[in-house]
Amino acid sequence: MQGVNGVKVGLMGLSEDWLAGCSQLREGEIVYKDHIETGREYARKMKLEGAQVVVALTHNRFENDKVLTEAVPEIDLLLGGHDHFYKRADKKHRVIKSGEEWRWLTHTTLHVMGETVKKLAVERYDVDSDVECDPVLQELVDKYSRIRDNKFKQVICQIKSPFDATEECCRYQEGVMTNWICDTVAEDYSVKDGLQSADFTMIMGLHFAGKKVFPAGDFTLGSLMAVFPKPCQIVVLKLKGSDVLKSLERGCSFLPKECGPLHHTSAALTYKIKMGKGKQVNQVTDVKVKGKPIEPGKFYEVAVTEAMSQGKFGYPWMAEAERIVDSESGMQIQDLVLMYLKRHPKQAAQAQLGRIKIVS
Repeated sequence: MQGVNGVKVGLMGLSEDWLAGCSQLREGEIVYKDHIETGREYARKMKLEGAQVVVALTHNRFENDKVLTEAVPEIDLLLGGHDHFYKRADKKHRVIKSGEEWRWLTHTTLHVMGETVKKLAVERYDVDSDVECDPVLQELVDKYSRIRDNKFKQVICQIKSPFDATEECCRYQEGVMTNWICDTVAEDYSVKDGLQSADFTMIMGLHFAGKKVFPAGDFTLGSLMAVFPKPCQIVVLKLKGSDVLKSLERGCSFLPKECGPLHHTSAALTYKIKMGKGKQVNQVTDVKVKGKPIEPGKFYEVAVTEAMSQGKFGYPWMAEAERIVDSESGMQIQDLVLMYLKRHPKQAAQAQLGRIKIVS
């Protein structure tokens, strides 16, 4: 509780239950209390102690923040985290989300009369190149940029043969690097290490950046971040074999032209692409899972990117599929690669070719 411009303000922090995804906690280390019941208890307590305004800081999904403010009318303002978008709910819900990575700032003014908030005014500020740099802050940014650059020099593994991250490889054919990355994603990680496991991986070529060939030898953290410079979250879906077949055919449909959707796979999934002649479409044949023909009616646990799981890029059946690992628990692909290397510290990065065969 503190005074702000003569108004007594009560602050509290609340969160929905994320403990199931906290792999580093010891059993019983933290006991979760329902955020709605606890929020109601503390909001009422602060009001009784003289708070004119109660503000809740949360780490909830937007929909759960709205449920919270509906259930606890004593909360006058909710400043929410977790979600990466900017959002201001209606007056009924009193929720403000200011996005991610300092891309936006919010100036919120509450007009209070007695113990009642009469008006809530919100101003949004976009943080872009038009904002003049503060010299003190710029010095701090430069400091951490140097720290980042030094970290990026860290060698994370040895690669036995060149890693081709060019579009000429990733969008036209399989490659050693794409195969190895898919293998690291499909690794059967324990609950202690994460929540990830899959029968096989399917990742489209357009997700691989880098646009260069990394020579055999040292492969650094900076090299990994060059291949995946943006967030690339991995989720696991339960897909029918027939949906896997549709996905593979969709993925190779642009060949022999540039084919961003081309599916790279982990070792368990192999297939052939029969190129169509003239106006004939390309066909996927001889699809095998662990050496056996894929069963159209059988369900498989498949690791894919979050974007694919949302039905983007022409995969509506993925949006309807059951989630084994959803977007709340899924990990970034960079973290999965580093986790794999931690589990196999002396293993050189390599992968055999032959998972995708293209025939005329």
